[in-house]
Amino acid sequence: MSQIEKLKKRLTSKPKDFTFDELRTLLCALGYKEIQMWKTAGSRAAFRDPLTGHSIRLHRPHPSPILKKISDQPSRRRTQKPKHPTMKNVLYDRDFLAIVCFSEEDDVFYGEIEGIDDLISFEGRSVDELRIAFREAVDDYLELCKMSGKKPIRSYKGSFNVRIDPDLHRKAARKSALLGISLNRFVQAAIEKELR
Repeated sequence: MSQIEKLKKRLTSKPKDFTFDELRTLLCALGYKEIQMWKTAGSRAAFRDPLTGHSIRLHRPHPSPILKKISDQPSRRRTQKPKHPTMKNVLYDRDFLAIVCFSEEDDVFYGEIEGIDDLISFEGRSVDELRIAFREAVDDYLELCKMSGKKPIRSYKGSFNVRIDPDLHRKAARKSALLGISLNRFVQAAIEKELR
């Protein structure tokens, strides 16, 4: 078994002593390139796959080189949408917005930048730390995009699939036919009305 296979196996076993250097070795072997961050980046680190454009941002652990937590569900937090969608759980910075939540398990606020092609998350133990981390995450992301020649904001093609209850689909199709417009135009009008 090669060193990389051993590292993969070790990582999937979620060891409590997996180091940043081991992760760097594994990512580089998988084709990621470590991006040299600027002087003000502190402990932040970034890796990018030049073929897919996928980016990974994380903090170098210190003073110990051991990564704090390894999970086979890195997006667990991402799937925990707030129970009260009307609450003000959004941060804005320039053209970016982030949905923020609180993890009681980790005792930390965390957020994720929306409307981009990469997964960029940030966290803080207080609201002030969270705001600062969000601004730094946006700054880092813009710098990574600049370095790689990538557009930071996701481009939308104007079409998407919507899954709705079949009865609602039937009612919408009938209503659009009665109005003499296509179902697409009917849905577009409903979205425009909701966004006003």
